[in-house]
Order: sequence, then C-alpha cells, then structure tokens
Amino acid sequence: MLSFKSGKEDRDEMTRVKIYTMAFCIHCDELKRFLRDEKIEFEELDIWKRDNLADLRLAGVFSRLTPILRVNDNFMLFYDLFSGNKLRKEEIREFLRKCNV
Repeated sequence: MLSFKSGKEDRDEMTRVKIYTMAFCIHCDELKRFLRDEKIEFEELDIWKRDNLADLRLAGVFSRLTPILRVNDNFMLFYDLFSGNKLRKEEIREFLRKCNV
C-alpha cells in the first residue's frame, strides 16, 4: 500500500521520517543502513509498542510486516520497500523526493 498525500499542508509541516521496526528484522536493518547511506535522518519506532501500533492504526495502516517507512502521512509498506529480498532503492528515493525529504 503505497500511500502519498500531497498539498500545501505537507510542505508547511516539518518533514519527519519514521521507520516502524521490530527486533531481529534483517529487512529493517537494511532499510536503516540505506537511509543512513543517503544521509537521511529518521526516527525508529518499535511496532510492538502499543502507542506506535495505535498511531499506525489511526493512520489507516494495519500491516505488522516490517519495516514500514513513514514520512508525515505518507507510507511505504514492506511490499513497497522490497521486491522479494531486494530493497527497491530507486522507488524509495522517488518516494522521499515526492515527500520533500
């Protein structure tokens, strides 16, 4: 579920990149490494913590498959981020560009 909202309200907000992860997730580690290599700051959130899971549910995201990349109210879920076990780097870069990151 690739979700993207555009508009003036998004540009006026402080852009916040978040990654919902869980322990021992090799895909989460790969996404974090990629973002660090791209010099993109992010906040890591444990998907199993009640408040973090509630935030996702309130945003209409019901997946528990990690990682989940969030920029403000825009999301890339696991199957958006990976093709098989391969990180979809160009698609992530395009998503981040559209979110003004």
